Amino acid sequence: MSNLQDALRAVLGNALAWEFNMLGVCAEEARGRDVSSELWNALAPPPAMSGMMDEVYASHVRELLARAEAKEDLSQPTKAEVLVVISQLSLQAPLKDSVASLYARVMREVIGDVGCEVLSVREAYPGELDEIEREFKRAIKTSRSRVTT
Repeated sequence: MSNLQDALRAVLGNALAWEFNMLGVCAEEARGRDVSSELWNALAPPPAMSGMMDEVYASHVRELLARAEAKEDLSQPTKAEVLVVISQLSLQAPLKDSVASLYARVMREVIGDVGCEVLSVREAYPGELDEIEREFKRAIKTSRSRVTT
């Protein structure tokens, strides 16, 4: 942790320091791209991501930037948002095997193999995890506009 981050936490508190840090993550991911104010607003970290690893938010931003470049809908949840929701569910109750497998797969896609070595990905039938991920994405509501940029 940098001295700047420590100073921000002391003055602003953890939540605001995290938001400030995420601005830096977003700026780094968007470097060299023409980002409109509408897109910049869409890149704001969802409240549920507060306190998550930088890599989770960076993945979220990369996916949204890729969608924007491809002129795709930004309102659909990102893989990082799916990861956050499953993470929150795992704190409330044990995950079903299929959801735990989706969690492992999405975690690898979002942050890589860091800490995922013990998590296994198993499907009861081909395409099961894709199906469950689509169900999660349908259930997750985002505050982003349906308008593509």
